[in-house]
Amino acid sequence: MIWIRNRIERIRVKLGGDLVKSKISLACVLAAVGISQAAFAQAEEASNIIRAKAPIEFVEQGEWLSWSPSIGPDYDIATLCDDWLPDASTVDEGQFLEQTAICYTTSSHSVQQREIHSVSGLLRNVGKPTVETSGTQSTKKQQVAGTNKPTDNFTVVNPVAGQSGIYTIKNQSSTFTAYVDMVTDGGKWVLAARWVNSKTGVSFNDIVVHGKPLKTQTTDAVNFPVIPSGEINTAGQALVISGNASWQAKYGTWQEFATFAPGTILTNAGFPVRGSSGSYTLYHSRAAWGSPQTMEQLFTLWTVPNNTGPCGGAGRVGTNKMCVAISPDMGNHADLSSVKSLYLKAN
Repeated sequence: MIWIRNRIERIRVKLGGDLVKSKISLACVLAAVGISQAAFAQAEEASNIIRAKAPIEFVEQGEWLSWSPSIGPDYDIATLCDDWLPDASTVDEGQFLEQTAICYTTSSHSVQQREIHSVSGLLRNVGKPTVETSGTQSTKKQQVAGTNKPTDNFTVVNPVAGQSGIYTIKNQSSTFTAYVDMVTDGGKWVLAARWVNSKTGVSFNDIVVHGKPLKTQTTDAVNFPVIPSGEINTAGQALVISGNASWQAKYGTWQEFATFAPGTILTNAGFPVRGSSGSYTLYHSRAAWGSPQTMEQLFTLWTVPNNTGPCGGAGRVGTNKMCVAISPDMGNHADLSSVKSLYLKAN
């Protein structure tokens, strides 16, 4: 009966507001449109049934549940990288190396917590947005040319005056680490040998001859690393430090002398040495009783020639075994119980 109600509404429109004010009976209106009151009542009843079945008001059901937050776009993005390693100075000019750098990237973004309705599926914000900062780590690599210029002498990289320890050393086209004495006689003395009782014999050529490959050794490679064996001796000066008390009493705590040229013959006259307590002349172990010795002989520092003195000589045991020798066969003459060190001068 929807069309009946529509007809009545159109009549009300045509008659205007006076229809309500005059309280014209419904019967008159129905008569005007040719509808009986019974028919209208039936239509009204049907209409009421429809309205009764429709929801009269919205009743909220369900609950609000935690939901994934809303993440805003990144901002304040910053990237910082460590230094490229290894340094280009560790490789000679004309050669290339691969460098690596660790980079750290940080950024910020807003985070809005949210909830979802379990029935309607609607989302709503919870509280105020917060700011979250995060970081990532990455590795970069690059190929670069070396910048190292070969040196003509041992060179200590970044030396610190008065601070002995392990340093990076350059020598011609090579780079290595070794212990450096930065205190004694101006410092920059690079360790070439540290021993108590040497297990192998070392000649003058092996340790104190300029331009010759070195034969090095140490009692403690961790705390007192030495110049690698095979490195060319480019030093102009050598330094010996002996822990023997008698030796120190006679010559001081250290002795310095010039490295020898290849093919040098040590005569009976010995060679000059400057010590912490003065200048002296020292000799090789066979001075004055054998033929003049060349650089192939075992490295020794003897006090006096001619089989005399505290170290003795051929067939003669020393009265005071204090002399310096890099050899396991000098038990009757040289000190084999205290720590001894031999250094080479660097730039």
